[in-house]
Amino acid sequence: FDIVAVATVDEACFIRNSGYQKEIFVLNQPYKDEIEKIVKNNISIGISSNSFLEELGKREEIIKVHIEIGTGMGRTGINPARTKEYILKAKEYSNVIIEGIYTHLSSADLDVEYTSKQLESFERAVNDAKELVDLKYIHSSASNGILNFPNSYYNLVRPGIILYGYE
Repeated sequence: FDIVAVATVDEACFIRNSGYQKEIFVLNQPYKDEIEKIVKNNISIGISSNSFLEELGKREEIIKVHIEIGTGMGRTGINPARTKEYILKAKEYSNVIIEGIYTHLSSADLDVEYTSKQLESFERAVNDAKELVDLKYIHSSASNGILNFPNSYYNLVRPGIILYGYE
């Protein structure tokens, strides 16, 4: 795949305005006031909030999303048990296109047991999602997941700090 992941909408806009024509994905769910930039710059985004999803659904333009599954940290992402419910809600909006599903392995550098539990939880969510939608992208591994959990690659990885040579 030809896709670049960034943390913020402003980073995505900078890359787009620098001439990058392929897919750009924002990992962190954006703010509602950034939706106009997302649409204008054809950016895919991570989502996990009902209210943000409803704001997207008010638009006429197609907006591509990846659903974030919260498998551990508890700060972001939907509860894995709500995967089907959230996808069905998203499918109510014809302009919202679900392209992917992802999670963040919070302790892939430190805790094998905890990370394994996160991956089990994510796998259940992926299976639930596949019952309702064709997923182009499935991803869970950032740098530490890439280094320590080769069974977590799915079809996309998110190298970050290892690009700079850190382990």
